[in-house]
Amino acid sequence: MVQNPDLARSGKDPILHYIRYGAAESRNPSPDFDNEYYLAKNPDVAAASMNPLDHYIRFGKSEGRSPRRAPGTNAGAIQRPDTYGPRSNERRPAALRARLIAFYLPQFHPIPENDAFWGKGFTEWTNVTRATPQFDDHYQPRRPADLGFYDLRVKDIQKEQIEIALQYGVSGFCFHFYWFNGKRVLEMPITQFVENDAHELGFCINWANEPWSRRWDGREQEVLIAQSHSPEDDLAFIEYVSRYFRDRRYIRIGGKPLLMIYRPGLFPSAAETAQRWRAYCREAGIGEIFLAYPQSFDKDDPAKFGFDAAVEFPPNLGKFREISDRIPTLKSGFRGKIFDWTELLNRSRAYPQVPYTLFRGLCPSWDNTARRMEAAHILMNASPSRYAEWLANAVADTCDRFADFDSRLIFVNAWNEWAEGAYLEPDARYGYAYLQETRNVLSAPSAAGKFPGDASWRVLFVSHDAALGGAQASLIDIVQWLQSHTELEVKVLCLAGGERLEQFRRIVDTALLDDLVSPTETTATKLARIADWYGGRPDLIYCNSLATGRVHALLGELDIPILTHARELAASVARYAKDDMEDVVSHTRRFVACSPSVRDYLVAEHKVETNAIDVIPSAVPQPGADPGQTEIQRLERRRLAGWPVDKTIVLGSGLAMPFRKGADLFIEVARILRARGIEDYHFYWLGSFPERERDEVLGTWSQHLDRMRADGLDEKVTFLGDVDDVSGYLRAADLFLLTSREEPFGRVMLEAAFAELPVICFAGSGGAPDFVEDDAGIIVERVDPAAMADATLKLIRNQPLRMQLGRQAGAKARRHFSTDQVFPRLLSTMRKVAGQRPAVPIIVPN
Repeated sequence: MVQNPDLARSGKDPILHYIRYGAAESRNPSPDFDNEYYLAKNPDVAAASMNPLDHYIRFGKSEGRSPRRAPGTNAGAIQRPDTYGPRSNERRPAALRARLIAFYLPQFHPIPENDAFWGKGFTEWTNVTRATPQFDDHYQPRRPADLGFYDLRVKDIQKEQIEIALQYGVSGFCFHFYWFNGKRVLEMPITQFVENDAHELGFCINWANEPWSRRWDGREQEVLIAQSHSPEDDLAFIEYVSRYFRDRRYIRIGGKPLLMIYRPGLFPSAAETAQRWRAYCREAGIGEIFLAYPQSFDKDDPAKFGFDAAVEFPPNLGKFREISDRIPTLKSGFRGKIFDWTELLNRSRAYPQVPYTLFRGLCPSWDNTARRMEAAHILMNASPSRYAEWLANAVADTCDRFADFDSRLIFVNAWNEWAEGAYLEPDARYGYAYLQETRNVLSAPSAAGKFPGDASWRVLFVSHDAALGGAQASLIDIVQWLQSHTELEVKVLCLAGGERLEQFRRIVDTALLDDLVSPTETTATKLARIADWYGGRPDLIYCNSLATGRVHALLGELDIPILTHARELAASVARYAKDDMEDVVSHTRRFVACSPSVRDYLVAEHKVETNAIDVIPSAVPQPGADPGQTEIQRLERRRLAGWPVDKTIVLGSGLAMPFRKGADLFIEVARILRARGIEDYHFYWLGSFPERERDEVLGTWSQHLDRMRADGLDEKVTFLGDVDDVSGYLRAADLFLLTSREEPFGRVMLEAAFAELPVICFAGSGGAPDFVEDDAGIIVERVDPAAMADATLKLIRNQPLRMQLGRQAGAKARRHFSTDQVFPRLLSTMRKVAGQRPAVPIIVPN
């Protein structure tokens, strides 16, 4: 019990626990008996799948077998060969070049069906431990390292698997899912994975939609559980699995949940099944789905099945030359086949191309001796370094073929197919070597940490001014990210000055338009002066907002592709670009829209073609410190800010346009709360507005401030003005009110999410509801301050819900909306518009 304090705390019987679970978890029953040592020294015991202590008591002691290594003996010298790669102490990679998804076998816990088919207590380890070598230096049986012969009923095992996967750059698990006309088996690891809300590893499911037979051990004609496909079962299946699609961590491609089907050819009509699934998901509010299949049996164009893509599923990549006759020490009874694994590597050096969407796949090794024994199929000559080359080839090919980062998926077979010798998990021979190579390849930038191939092209950024707005702050983020991750030559042209001008000039060569040209000069002279300042011609002009529209016609004369970042909706366009939108549309080669709402606005109001718009969300740099903070830390920040520590702190934020930002509604929500007798709150607003700002219906901003003071609401609502440390204020607050009547995609909303504040916003206000959804805050009826007051009161009164939504908002922001996650997609669009060949980019799915 001293060695296993968690068991001591649980109150469980230690003897029964050891018999049932402890040995499989590599727990030592006492300091005088070492499970791993005993199994390593006695492979016959491991092969027999016997409990090591039970064997020692019954046989080993009388046979003179040692229960543990001699005192002072180095354990590594016994169990860690030269090929063993130890676990590193590195944190998870900050940046990845592609998303690696590992197939995950859930058959590592007993279930009644396997008890009936194979014998009591059967799991995958039953097969793994019985394997025997079929020739000299044949690596069998395979033995796990740190995770031991685990049982997935122990939740800590899967938590450790998740942490290892994230640490070594794996972006998600693709769980094999077993559904037989409504009967589900081996689902527990998936539900356990989803119920653990503390992690950010992605996941999807692959329906193994074939009958459950004894194919694993070569007797595929013996059916254990039948499979029967029908329209009714199609709908029952999608209705059930769609619950997984709603999880924030579910893997999506272009916003569409990825559903894998192992053998679409088994459906009476896969295309009709796909239509049923798509129609159901649209009606259920999930939207479009992305259907793919692994090419294990079928090798057809996925369009034949009504699917979107196929996935390579090695070793099923074609025919290979058998080399069994080259193995002189083969056992006489061996009737299987041996192939050369390096043929798979050779194939990746010049991938065959196909006329449909195909995701690359690879396998670290392959050897199903544990299942088929003397009839096994074995691939020889795999190694961590050769696997690394294959993965590097797959990454390069993937990045060359897919401009959209969401589509840069690579699949590995598998995370834990131990009985097939196909796994990334650490084992006794190689340890973490395969995982380390995975991390090295996926996180490796080019020389000097830069993207390759970017030094040869140049970008001119255009900002409408250098004021304290969100668009300007985002442009600074873009420039700094590009400077850190590429060798692009960038300069910034500001059409007007502002408070951020010196900040721009500190980080990048920045000029004011009025310092370069005179309004009275000819167009040719203006362009010559701009080119002279820039030092030639850029390859791309990046206009950072629609508000830059007044120079689109001028810059369009350069015949250089213009990429325009649309960050505005109707109210802002009416104020800043009303007379310029025709020029913007006619001279822009491609648009980036910061949300679907902005895309839809461009299409409906300005007749921009949908296929000329890339939707790429706003992003902010992820804070360097750990995302979470304790309540004590939050209160300490509050004390330093001079805020009350015994009240709920509600923040709002906005500049320049008080009525678009809904600052009047912010005051009204506080007024409603006070009218209801609620007193334990204080509202703070970050940012300032001109008091003369006027709306034809709502009056002037000064009138609203005067009324607030007259009503005594200034005791409950404080306008702090422009502040430097927005993040610090956010981390001192409890929740964030996004009162905007119109908000394309709020930057401060993302900063609030990174501070783990829940967000309350209006439906139909723009891009914010797309972020908030049902897990990062509360969406209320459009421009309804009473409904917003209800939601605010709900979170004031329910601290556990408030904190849960805040944590989920933070997790979502870290997963999808950091600059490292989003800006590689932006860079990809920039390359496409500039006509530059894609390099090998970096994304951060973690």
